[in-house]
Amino acid sequence: MRNQLFVSLLFFFSCTLQAQQMALYEFSVTTSREVRIQATLPLKNSIILMQLRGTSDDLPNGTAEFVENLKVTDKKGKVIRVENLPEGQWRLDTQLKQVNISYTIKLDHEKYSWDGYGGIDGVSFVNADGIFGTGYTFFIVPDSLEVPATVKTILPNDWKFSAPWKQITSNQFQTATLDDLLNNCFLIGTHYEQKITAGDFEITMAIGGTLKNHAPLFGRILRGAIQQYWKIFQSANIKKYLVTLNAGSMTDGETFNSSFNQLIKGTINEDGIISWGNILAHETFHLWNGISMYSSQQNEWFKEGFTEYMSVKTLRRAGLIDDALLLKKIESFHTRYWIGRNITSREVTLKDAGSNKSANVFLLYGGGSLVAFMMDVEIRKATQNKKGIENLMHALYARYSNGRTYTQKDLEKVLDEVAGKPVSLILTKLINEESTFSTETYLYDCGLGLTTFAEENYLYFIDAHNPHNTLFESMFLE
Repeated sequence: MRNQLFVSLLFFFSCTLQAQQMALYEFSVTTSREVRIQATLPLKNSIILMQLRGTSDDLPNGTAEFVENLKVTDKKGKVIRVENLPEGQWRLDTQLKQVNISYTIKLDHEKYSWDGYGGIDGVSFVNADGIFGTGYTFFIVPDSLEVPATVKTILPNDWKFSAPWKQITSNQFQTATLDDLLNNCFLIGTHYEQKITAGDFEITMAIGGTLKNHAPLFGRILRGAIQQYWKIFQSANIKKYLVTLNAGSMTDGETFNSSFNQLIKGTINEDGIISWGNILAHETFHLWNGISMYSSQQNEWFKEGFTEYMSVKTLRRAGLIDDALLLKKIESFHTRYWIGRNITSREVTLKDAGSNKSANVFLLYGGGSLVAFMMDVEIRKATQNKKGIENLMHALYARYSNGRTYTQKDLEKVLDEVAGKPVSLILTKLINEESTFSTETYLYDCGLGLTTFAEENYLYFIDAHNPHNTLFESMFLE
């Protein structure tokens, strides 16, 4: 009996301790322009905050500027006074282990510029059928992001809450850490939702506003891309992923821990797949290259350049674009590289360009994509066309998707192992030289010719009657 009592008490104290270490949120949509949040937060000090990702002259506290009616109480309901601090923080006048808070968020974010925050697609906006948001925009958190969180949603009738978090009941979600709560996006409302799976990996596609009419086309692109990526990696560290799509004033995207938001401007049809469809494929590939495996050193040329090359290659392999659009995209790689090397980044190596990504964007994406193409050719030539860049990405993922980070030397080592010869010597030269490299011999190996005039680049099949040589077909069609 004593042992049973001891076990019961131990279980009670364990559950109490676990509750004290978990953040609990109730997310209520009161109107289409207001959200009310109540929360219980475990504290390690007297600071609570809305994590700052950017500021402007109009919004020195970032998204915290939209918090209204903040009230803090202890577990007995006693009101705790708080002091407003800079950068979206509040200091409690009493040190406690746990507090209850309530506040409202006015959804007026579209009235301001968010250029320093990554754009409106990294914040929140309201459309005809609901609300797009990010965790950064809505949740006040304690000064520690390691605790788990539970979110209970209270929504209008017929509304749904699409999020990348673990769903534990019809209206409750759970995250392993507060970082996963904040660094993700979600869509709330009467939007369209569809599940796309590969193995044990699941993507939720959530489409808002006028884009809902094009759900079959978006689904075809995402499904085609995921099927190709699954062939390469054969697994996914992140089992649940969210992709949200909405109409916007520009075509752009924003990637989070286990979610991605895309804004698309203009008419949606198959002719635009090479643009907005490529962004969809690009950002989804980051789920593996950039999120599940990442370098301990700055390597934006690889993360962005190789991902851009893999995205257009994937669109062609999945039959979503034809040869003409594929060649146009590779032409654009050359044009970007020429602008970067001759105008924006004259004395910068491709390897160092990532230290100032915005200033060197043409060099990074154009040059990085061309290096990926050349390494694809190098691997195939070294292995009698039995292996390619897909084998490199698979080997890197298998080795470095378990929490280990890789270095430039690690990348070179895996590249040489896949190729069976030291092709990394060529890679190292390409990313470290300031002079312009040429792709013409690599293009010729694929049966392609290139004519240029300054930034203008035009590709063509050398044998117009038989455009697909063996190397081209194995790279882009198989």
